[in-house]
Amino acid sequence: VEFDGSYFCPHHPRATNAGQFSGVCRCRKPRPGMAEQAALDLGIDIRRSVVVGDSKADIDLARVLGSRAVLVRTGYGRGVESALTGSSYLRRIPVHNSLAEAVSSL
Repeated sequence: VEFDGSYFCPHHPRATNAGQFSGVCRCRKPRPGMAEQAALDLGIDIRRSVVVGDSKADIDLARVLGSRAVLVRTGYGRGVESALTGSSYLRRIPVHNSLAEAVSSL
């Protein structure tokens, strides 16, 4: 996999003393701001894209964008998988041990 860009949200929804970085924004996952900016910058078709992540926010972002979601067990992924086991939420989402494994399955 070759990365074409890196995007991050500097805001924190519960921060009270962070000035312009406080509060709710459009770029913090699962809101689509960062992904939409990347799509514009890089010419990405979001609906044909895959969101690979280790959190429920990543899975929710895929849903908001109309993209496919893949959960990886690295980072927070094992805990998210455990918390969602048995739910219809997780049944539709492929789960892989690593980013490399997720990419090779696509």
